[in-house]
Amino acid sequence: MNSVRWNIGLGMFVLMTLISFGVYQTLTLGPSTDVSELYQTRFQGQASVLASALNSSIAAEDIGMLSDRLDQLINGADLEYAIVASENGVVSTYTRTGSNIDDVKAMTALPGVSSDGQLYRVSIPVESESSLQLYAGFSTESARESIKAEKLEAAILAFAVLIFGLAGSLILASVITRPLKRLVDAARLVESGDSGAPIHDVRDDEIGAVTRTFNTMTTRVNRLSEQLDEANEDMALYTSEVAALKTERVKFETALKASERRFRTIVENTNDIFIVIDDELKIKWISATYTRAAGRSGSSVAGQSVTDMIHPDDIEAIHAFFGSDDESIPALEARFRINDEGWHDVLINIKDLRTASGVGGVLLTLTNISETKNTQRELENAKETAEEMIRLKDSFLANMSHEIRTPLTGILGFAQVLQEELAGEQLQLVKYIRDGGDRLLKTLNAFLDLAQLESNSVNFNAERLDLVVETNNVVLQFGPEAHNRGIALDVTNDHDVLFARIDRSIYASVLQNLLHNAFKFTSEGSISVHVASEDDWVRVDVSDTGVGIAEEFLPLIFKEFHQESSGLTRKHEGAGLGLAITKRMLDVMKGSISVKSVKGQGSTFSFRVPGATQVRQASSKKSPGENLVMSELPSILLVEDNKDTQLLVSRLIRQYYDVTIASSGNAAVELAMNNKFDLIIMDINLGEGLNGVESLNEIRRLGNTSVPVVAVTAYALPGDEAKFIRSGFNDYLSKPFGRDELLDMIKRNIAVKSNRLAS
Repeated sequence: MNSVRWNIGLGMFVLMTLISFGVYQTLTLGPSTDVSELYQTRFQGQASVLASALNSSIAAEDIGMLSDRLDQLINGADLEYAIVASENGVVSTYTRTGSNIDDVKAMTALPGVSSDGQLYRVSIPVESESSLQLYAGFSTESARESIKAEKLEAAILAFAVLIFGLAGSLILASVITRPLKRLVDAARLVESGDSGAPIHDVRDDEIGAVTRTFNTMTTRVNRLSEQLDEANEDMALYTSEVAALKTERVKFETALKASERRFRTIVENTNDIFIVIDDELKIKWISATYTRAAGRSGSSVAGQSVTDMIHPDDIEAIHAFFGSDDESIPALEARFRINDEGWHDVLINIKDLRTASGVGGVLLTLTNISETKNTQRELENAKETAEEMIRLKDSFLANMSHEIRTPLTGILGFAQVLQEELAGEQLQLVKYIRDGGDRLLKTLNAFLDLAQLESNSVNFNAERLDLVVETNNVVLQFGPEAHNRGIALDVTNDHDVLFARIDRSIYASVLQNLLHNAFKFTSEGSISVHVASEDDWVRVDVSDTGVGIAEEFLPLIFKEFHQESSGLTRKHEGAGLGLAITKRMLDVMKGSISVKSVKGQGSTFSFRVPGATQVRQASSKKSPGENLVMSELPSILLVEDNKDTQLLVSRLIRQYYDVTIASSGNAAVELAMNNKFDLIIMDINLGEGLNGVESLNEIRRLGNTSVPVVAVTAYALPGDEAKFIRSGFNDYLSKPFGRDELLDMIKRNIAVKSNRLAS
């Protein structure tokens, strides 16, 4: 841009120089012709004035006046001399004071500048006398000085014009080139990649038009640059995607080839048979597996209908596939003829490989499941056998329980009656009878408890109970035995109140089993029970000073039917179920049990149950006899078909209650409708006629809904109690039972009725 500005300035300088030179030339004369003309103009005029003055003097014939006039002209002007001559010679000669006229003839020479340039000679006639001629010589010195002064002024003026012209040229060049410089700077920014801001302060001239055009062009270039950047980004993304697709394609092709190799290897080595069929169910291709299994080539069955190889009863499923639009066809089981040995059970997976134009076929994958089907049939048979065994076991347990409990009820009941009436050796014999019956009952109950736990039919009713109270209640039951055997029995606890989330009956069974076990293996010393808190648990320790357990037997202590001494060497009675049942009961309550023992020193069984935080409330229970309204002995209807049980129950409760006996369900219904009883004790198995449940339903149907009915039965399998309660019985008591259990049950139910009547 500097070159343009200086070029413009240089051009303007040259122009102004020429203009200045022209001004100078205009204001000054040239070296020869121009000066002569100046002399002629200047001195010719003075000569004319002198000639006019001479003419006036001659006309007045005043020669003196002429002489004075010449003196004035010579002394006051550039005139150096004047000669008036006629044809006859010089009339008069006048010279400037101090000037000499040496050669008049030279003075009268031709007019013009003298050879030395000091004089300018003029010859002019005097008008009044045409015969007179005036010859005058003028000094050129003052004229030359005047010319020099004029030239100096012209030079100064030309120089001033040059200087001001140059300054104006530079200013004009700057004004012209400034917007061009902005354009160039903006163009360089665009060239460097910086779009920059548009140029403002645009003038209304051609450069302004160029600037506006440049701004428009820059805006378009910026827009095109942005579009180009976006296109480059898209192109880069597209390029990367194409590269990724190429990579994926290579990977896919590699994986496809590997998959083809694997598929070919699988097809060639698998036991499955692959068949491709067309729309007409004809075989297009069959795998080599068929060749190995059938002993003939696949080409021998090519073009054959696949239905010829499928059992007629199974062909319909194949046809169903081709007649359905559902592509999600499940696997089909069918019988397939592979060779001449007969039909084979196969699992057929169907995959439609046909394209929209019908090219391809349907792939059938046949998996030989003959062994699986045989195994399945064996499992089904085994399952049926197992279910039958379970049913027989349940039936056996139910019948055994019923058949054992029924006579045990009489044995234990009458033994209890005899104990009250006999003494001495006979009393001891009766005690043996009761002990044997109790042992048999405990064994029976253990088997039933185990069966209930194995069938997961234990009802777990979680409650927040104070384990200190519950533990003391259980331990108190063993007080008489401890006293009789001279064993110290003690209960301790870390806190006065320790709540846990337990089932009361299950907890009591667990603690009873452990205490029974402790008493069994402790002949002397002590048995202690300790209740303590342990984080979020409550721990109960049952310790004894008995025989202890060998270390190698500890891992087996909680398994069924395992005892440290067995066979002919066994020293203690029992079936080996107590601890196993105890562990399973704790599992039901989400608890755990462990044991520490030293042979010959004793054992400590520790079990934990989930703790529960609860404030113990004051009990609002009333005593069983509170608010009873009775004016005479309560009446009880005993429904029992067994004569021994009739006699036993009557003997046990007759001094407290008025007992009426019904030997059948039909008789019980009739008696219940015609009499008012406070309680009905109902056996379940009543022989012929209505059973206990049917008798209860009939009594309720006929309108007697207030009398409590209790099921007293030998059915004591897991779930029996809940089943009878759901059937409508108010309470349940299993056989065999003792006097206290029977009386507690009667009092409990009559008290409920009496309270209901009192309210």
